[in-house]
Amino acid sequence: MKNASSNDSSKKNAGYKAAEYVKDGMVLGLGTGSTTHFFIEKVGMRIRDEGINVMGIPTSFQSLLIAKEWNIPITTLEEHDIDLSVDGADEVDADFNLIKGGGAAHTKEKIVDYAAKEFIVIVDEWDVLIRDMEANPRIQEEYIGFLRGMFKGTEPTNDQVVFDEIDTKKTP
Repeated sequence: MKNASSNDSSKKNAGYKAAEYVKDGMVLGLGTGSTTHFFIEKVGMRIRDEGINVMGIPTSFQSLLIAKEWNIPITTLEEHDIDLSVDGADEVDADFNLIKGGGAAHTKEKIVDYAAKEFIVIVDEWDVLIRDMEANPRIQEEYIGFLRGMFKGTEPTNDQVVFDEIDTKKTP
């Protein structure tokens, strides 16, 4: 039986393993979520311990804060191309079909991941599904705050993800 302790351990192992693919001089897409948190943490440790030089493009305010905590220099898509993007999957089935973006950064994650030369999806044992995705699909919706005035009468429901406007601002 799975428990919270093994969940954290599995996520940490997956995130730390992905950080091994980071090379000096890379620009990284920094995904969002609990497993990606460990990836960002390990990249920060490598900067501190090995002196590698990398820059990150966070996909959320959460990822931005973690990157700053670990002294990872921040850049933007406008300024740099992405060498490697690393993000988690919310669900994966036995055929490796993925659902991405169940969290609060659905659109920005997809843009950053698509723009990367290479993309690693971090999956831990808790993300693996038994259900059939085709027979029981989970539809992802997102409400993007900065588009609020463009579509009259389309306010988000409790089932929709709200994309905080702070994610759309360029960081200093």
